[in-house]
Amino acid sequence: MKKSSEEEIKRALEEKLRRERKTASRDPFVRAENEDDDGYDPYSDRRPAKEPLFQHDPWA
Repeated sequence: MKKSSEEEIKRALEEKLRRERKTASRDPFVRAENEDDDGYDPYSDRRPAKEPLFQHDPWA
């Protein structure tokens, strides 16, 4: 009984992985497996929006 239970779990996990791979291949935002990850964030070189240096009177 224990052996068949382990096999069922293994089959279920393999099926789940197969489904995830199918949906991931259609997602345009998922990176390719062989894409180099150099840690560069393309948005990191943008300057943040200017914020006021102080609030006039936040309790008024």
